[in-house]
Amino acid sequence: MKLIWHKQELPLEGWWNLTRRYVAAKFRKQTYGVTDSAAVWGMVESGKNIAIVDCRLANTYSQFGHIPGAVNYPITLFEDDCPNIPDEKQLVVVCYFGFVCQLAARKLVEQDHRDVLILKGGMDAWNAEDRPLEIG
Repeated sequence: MKLIWHKQELPLEGWWNLTRRYVAAKFRKQTYGVTDSAAVWGMVESGKNIAIVDCRLANTYSQFGHIPGAVNYPITLFEDDCPNIPDEKQLVVVCYFGFVCQLAARKLVEQDHRDVLILKGGMDAWNAEDRPLEIG
C-alpha cells in the first residue's frame, strides 16, 4: 500500500510513527496545570512557597533576564533526574514561548513532583506585560 499526499509518496514507516506519537500525545492525560503571568507574579509577590524552574538555555537565562527567584535548569538536563529541584514546593516551569516547558513539566511529573504548573506564553507573555526581570 502506498500513501500519497499532494502527489508525493510518503515514507510509510516514518510517517506512521510520527502520526502515532502525535495522536498519542494529544490523548495523553495532562498531568500538570497551566497558569498565566499575572498569577505567577501574584505568587512571587505574596511570598508563596514556589520554585520557578526556567528551562531555557543558560546564556539566554542570564543575558535576557528571568523571573525574580527563578532557577535555571536547561531542557537538556531533563534527560536525567534533576535532584536539586525541591519536592515540597509548587513548581512553575517557564521557557521561551510555553512549548518546551510542557516537555519539562511532563518529565517532572514522571519524577514524582506533585504540583507542577507551566507559564502560558512563557517569557514572551511575561515580557509583554512588563513584569520585572532579574538579569545576570
